Amino acid sequence: MTFLPAYSINGYEREGNKMIETNSEVIRLMARLKLMVRRQLGRNIDLTPLQSDPQRALDALKDIEDMAEDEDLISIIIQLRAILLSKASQDSRQTDINRSVEENSSSGRSYRFGARGG
Repeated sequence: MTFLPAYSINGYEREGNKMIETNSEVIRLMARLKLMVRRQLGRNIDLTPLQSDPQRALDALKDIEDMAEDEDLISIIIQLRAILLSKASQDSRQTDINRSVEENSSSGRSYRFGARGG
């Protein structure tokens, strides 16, 4: 078995030997969440803030989870939470990398013209 690193191409994410269609999966899960919450809890949720603010989405999922009594609804919540947490950790890692690169490039000496200047 060969190990393939994680990467993303055209909305598909490759992790190891499995390919996950991330955009379609999230869209499908959010649509199911909205419909199940409306049917079972009699509440309407706005998906726009859930898509744009991960912390707000996690808070909303926690509230819905506390009210839910259906196994399928809880399963959808767990799947969405896992996706959001994974995405948030990837974003924070990328932010840390960018910050580290900026700090390393701005501090220290500049060798644009060689070690002796120019």
